Amino acid sequence: EDEHLDGLQKGRIVLRQGGAALGTAAPKPDAGGGAGADLPSAEAVLALQPCLTDGLARGLMGGVHYPNAFFMHCQDFTRQLAQAMVLKYGVRIRENVRVQKIRVQDGRVTSLCCAGVDEELSVQEGDAVLLCCGAQAPELLEPLGVRAPIFPMKGYSITVQVPEAMEKHSPTTLIINGRRHMYITPYRAGLLRFTSIAEFGGNYDPGDAFSIGEANMAAVESLREAVAEDFPSLAPLLNGTEAQVRCGARPQSPDDLPLIGRAPRHSNLFLDVGHGQYGWGFACGSAEIAAWCMLGLPQPVAGTDTLDPARFDSFQGPWRK
Repeated sequence: EDEHLDGLQKGRIVLRQGGAALGTAAPKPDAGGGAGADLPSAEAVLALQPCLTDGLARGLMGGVHYPNAFFMHCQDFTRQLAQAMVLKYGVRIRENVRVQKIRVQDGRVTSLCCAGVDEELSVQEGDAVLLCCGAQAPELLEPLGVRAPIFPMKGYSITVQVPEAMEKHSPTTLIINGRRHMYITPYRAGLLRFTSIAEFGGNYDPGDAFSIGEANMAAVESLREAVAEDFPSLAPLLNGTEAQVRCGARPQSPDDLPLIGRAPRHSNLFLDVGHGQYGWGFACGSAEIAAWCMLGLPQPVAGTDTLDPARFDSFQGPWRK
């Protein structure tokens, strides 16, 4: 029911730049946006997004336009989804409750030990538990003997508020700069987010995306420098008081595929984790696959067996080190 999502936007351009293979951005079907339209030259890209003239035009050779690819501010999406679940389906959402341990008896989850509540949350007979906690999933699954090799691949973002006088320097659609592995995403109300970097290790507080240690500030500065070079007219905003710098852990699996389905040796525990950088794009489809698994029904599409969490059951790598 996408017509009811306030803030849902369309359009994505993948840039083809000098130094990359010519076939890197060749038109191909896109899971979230259908067939792409070739933009054979820099002029074709700039005709759609003239704001790229400032910096990204250097070395620009063309790109691919996906006019029907959706994108949306994840927080807006989650809030509206939660509201719909409560109002339309009567779902009860427990906020400020952190699951610390899953209790199991004879292969069945019986209760959840949580911080923020006085007693354990019991799991009634016939109920199922779906685990969707991203990079923190191994903390809950390892004590149960369930192998979930999910690595917290850290990414950094800078979000700025673009004033009306500078709007002409900001893109109106999502831009993917493959050379820098950077996503430039415009949101409603003048918000513009620059996201990049894949970092393993280092300090990270999963409960506070704004907590970035001194050791990680070099990554932030690297991102600022790249943005200033590609969007020089927006550079003054990067160090402004309204600029928000965040660090988040993408839940990366070894084979770049999520783990969706029943947890091995557990009758009522199901997983929907490990989506890496594709979390929002895969969210709705993954939820549908998980629902079919929980209902014990055959999947309506082929190939979902490749997502079975059991594929890592014998994996012994030290993924949390």
